[in-house]
Amino acid sequence: MGYVHDTECAVVIPIGAMEFVTGTWTKTVASNVWTNNKTATDEASTIRIPINAPLQNANGYKGCRIKSVTIYYVIGTAAADAVSAALYKASMPVNGTAMSAAAVTTTYDTGHDTAAERYAADEHTMVLTVSTPEWMDDDAMYFVELSVDAAATTVVKVGDAIAKFDVRL
Repeated sequence: MGYVHDTECAVVIPIGAMEFVTGTWTKTVASNVWTNNKTATDEASTIRIPINAPLQNANGYKGCRIKSVTIYYVIGTAAADAVSAALYKASMPVNGTAMSAAAVTTTYDTGHDTAAERYAADEHTMVLTVSTPEWMDDDAMYFVELSVDAAATTVVKVGDAIAKFDVRL
């Protein structure tokens, strides 16, 4: 019996699935585009972007293999002090042990591979590419932490994200 191996699968992660920590955030719609906007304040915020694959599997080389995550955001009015993103893998703990998360090695696209490019006042479509794509186990959770350290007048808008996968059934 054969199998299906699709190398061009994607899942959209809407802003409603994301968690926003620190700051005053307001969901906004402009020209039919939804964003979560942060009120300008000199503070650091963290946005958790969950990666919900369509299929995770305990068997090796089946299910989804995460390849990249694309994040849309806007830095407006003034440049931020810093912007960074990291992909994490958290394994479900066995009974009696604590949950932990470890960074997954990624690289930024060429338009965001320097700090100055990431925090510049502009519209951003940042891509994190997994250095060694890995098959997603059924007992693991993946998420991106987008960190934005805003200056006093920096306006931040975060839009949807897209995760890309290989899928094998």
